[in-house]
Amino acid sequence: MVKQKEAAFFVVMIVLSFIAASATPYLNGKFVDLLTVSKDVSLVVQFAFIIIGIGVLGAVLSYFANLTTVKVVTKTTMTLIFDGMENFLETDLIIAEKFKSS
Repeated sequence: MVKQKEAAFFVVMIVLSFIAASATPYLNGKFVDLLTVSKDVSLVVQFAFIIIGIGVLGAVLSYFANLTTVKVVTKTTMTLIFDGMENFLETDLIIAEKFKSS
């Protein structure tokens, strides 16, 4: 159950990060259009803060998604290494018992 929650959290972070990364270029284009057309400074400042907020949110989500990816890969790698070591050690004992001269 815990792994399912972690996986769901990871997928949500990836999707939100993708949405933020995809929306940023569109919003930048709209911001340039707003700069050329609008005379209202407060509207330009509000839009700039929205773009900054979405950019920061996307960066934070991307960071945590990458951090989670590294954790999963490291945990998987270490599990495989430990399983391989246990298998190797058991194999040595089995081979040694075959040649025991008692």
